Order: sequence, then structure tokens, then C-alpha cells
Amino acid sequence: STTTTTTTTTTTTTSSAPASSPAPKAAVNSLPTFVPKGLPAGFHKTVDKAEGLEKLNAHLEEYSFVQGFHPSKQDVEYYQAVTSSQAYQSAKDKYSNVSRWAGHLSSYTPEERASFK
Repeated sequence: STTTTTTTTTTTTTSSAPASSPAPKAAVNSLPTFVPKGLPAGFHKTVDKAEGLEKLNAHLEEYSFVQGFHPSKQDVEYYQAVTSSQAYQSAKDKYSNVSRWAGHLSSYTPEERASFK
């Protein structure tokens, strides 16, 4: 006589989180820093000339701020150089993105601008 035995294994996985809970969001500080192409360190030294303003204007066509979408210390450096330059003061209308950006930065108090990272 032959005996046949069949074994079935069932694995059950339990989770402590309810099925409807969303995945945790990444902390903002853990995201990589955006480094804009075409705006190297020290670029603020060239914004007093038309060529530098044109590059900054083109960059700000795609991004709200120098580093992307959040204000930074680099924005403050550029802002100070741009708003004091004769090239910008004499042709604000030509650089509409720079004018929008400068207007937005001017809405922050000096204390707020000093706190940018």
C-alpha cells in the first residue's frame, strides 16, 4: 500500500501600519542641493554687465531662484550686486525675469534674507 502526503505552506505577513497610510515623505534637508548650470561661484561679480544679466535672466526663466525653487544666500549676493548695478538700473525692462526675481527678493526683510541658507 502507498501513502501520499501533501504539505501546504501559507505565509502571512502582517504590518503595523494601516494599509491606507501614505509612504513617509523625505526630509527636505536630505534632498540633494541643486547647483545651477551656467552660474559658477563668483558669478555675482559679472552681473553688473549686460552679458552677466543676460545669463541670469535666462536662468531665471526656468527657476524661481538662483539655486532652484527656494531662496538662498547666493540669491542675496546676486540681488545686492544686481540691484546696485548701472547695467540693470538702466535696462530693467529688458531683463523681465531678473526684475521679477529682484522684486520677489525685495519682499523679504533684511533679517529674512540674512537667514537664507
